[in-house]
Amino acid sequence: MVGGLSLKVFASSPIQCWLKFFLSFQNLPRKYQQFGNLVMLGIAITIDTIWTTRNKQVREGKSFEIFDLIRSVQRRYPAHQAAWVGKEMTCLICWQPPTEGMLKINFDVAVRENWLCAGVVCRNHHGEVLRVRTQKFRGRDPLKGEALAARIAFALAEEFVDTDILIEGDSLLLVEQVENLHLQADWMIEAEVSTMRSFLRTHLAGRFAGLLEIVINYLGHNIAQLAWNLVIHGDIDVDLIPQDFVNCDAPASYGRELS
Repeated sequence: MVGGLSLKVFASSPIQCWLKFFLSFQNLPRKYQQFGNLVMLGIAITIDTIWTTRNKQVREGKSFEIFDLIRSVQRRYPAHQAAWVGKEMTCLICWQPPTEGMLKINFDVAVRENWLCAGVVCRNHHGEVLRVRTQKFRGRDPLKGEALAARIAFALAEEFVDTDILIEGDSLLLVEQVENLHLQADWMIEAEVSTMRSFLRTHLAGRFAGLLEIVINYLGHNIAQLAWNLVIHGDIDVDLIPQDFVNCDAPASYGRELS
């Protein structure tokens, strides 16, 4: 029995039966029905974790600790809940240039079909674009995409010797896992988190900053989307970037919605 439900009926049933049953509010115990959306969210994250783990085991032969998977669900739930419920935004944090003498690297990811398209942009305190780097990866998980994009950002930061670097992303879940060394990283992004933590240990001048508010970083967002259409990836000549992209984080451009 789980939550007052007998699971015996599903012993020989296909996964579709589980989904149809649990994703219907009427099938929930009455005391849970008023929280139907949140219950569905927990179920969806759990099913996603089970299915992803199954694929990793079958296709890659990987094994997982059950308690690591449980912690993964527990970490992901609050972030998804906040996105689902939403909150009134009194202000949006627009992109700001770094202080003089520093560089700021922004990263973002676009998810298109079965591809994760990462975009990374490096700018100075004048807001001038110094470097642009893109890369595409097979996959569909946004958190994995954010981690891959962040790893590219850290790799780019290593190329600027004796320069203070501010690395900025808008994934709170990722930022917390990189900065909190006592937190067990989500198994899906464990390799990327380990690489970035190593960077923080060995490059004291660099720092990884995440903002709790929504960061309006149109250039990083647009570059990530551009990566979907580009045939050539890697470092891109800044002169080839459309001028409206370069200027899209200017104050006059604020007030639009990210697509």
